[in-house]
Amino acid sequence: MCGIFGYWNSTIQSAPIMDKELFKLMGKYAQLRGNDGYGYIVNGIRYKKVTVNEPVEFTEYPENPMQLWSWGLLNCRAKPETEAPTTVRNVQPLMSRAKLCEDTKIHAACVHNGALSNDFVRSIYEKYSYEPETDLDSEAFIPMLLDMAKAQEYSDERKILKEFCESANGGFAMLGTFQDQFGTRSFVAACKYQPLYELSVYIPNFKRTYYYLHSVKEALDECKNYLSQTLLRDSEIVCHIEEVEPYTCRIYRDYGVEKISFKPTYSYPGR
Repeated sequence: MCGIFGYWNSTIQSAPIMDKELFKLMGKYAQLRGNDGYGYIVNGIRYKKVTVNEPVEFTEYPENPMQLWSWGLLNCRAKPETEAPTTVRNVQPLMSRAKLCEDTKIHAACVHNGALSNDFVRSIYEKYSYEPETDLDSEAFIPMLLDMAKAQEYSDERKILKEFCESANGGFAMLGTFQDQFGTRSFVAACKYQPLYELSVYIPNFKRTYYYLHSVKEALDECKNYLSQTLLRDSEIVCHIEEVEPYTCRIYRDYGVEKISFKPTYSYPGR
């Protein structure tokens, strides 16, 4: 099962949230759950590589250090026998295509751990008249996130995400992000069966909270240690690690986190 990781610090960055060494460390933990290939996004720039039992390297990053670490997504793939082969085309993270949106500021990206049924994926593509670019069921999250980006109200975002999670057949953990027409970015986490954990880091001096999410809990213990001993050693920080509960999703916005519970929809023959 794939290893996934994401981090986000809201639109306004007050202190360092990530560096190369911490990113590599999170990648090594993600690779414990998948070593067929890896991909990552740092501030909207994507890198992918197909590997076979090779350690993740993460040697490429955006050139502008001032914009380097505000958000990112990572996936280390483990290909089940029933899924598409591991090629660069089929390595996450996945990103939206600009031509899908009239407003070019709107875009979305995601990483996904688990499996969605073929019937459900087809229904999402039909609903949004979406033509996938990969063979991955994970891509079904992209048109849903784009729909959230185009929503006019927070309540609409919540409804779109909850309806998707409730109707999705299969088990999953998903981390995603979308940017709306005003250039405001939000982050999304959703968990049905697969494990997912959150580290929140509050910095009192800046009155800001940073978030790190990983499919391996021990990775966040290491993340907390690195932040307190190295990256944020000169700042007072308050850390908290918790499980993202099954059948819940979260929307991270500038003003805070909204936690949403959902119930899966089952269909039983003859009932």
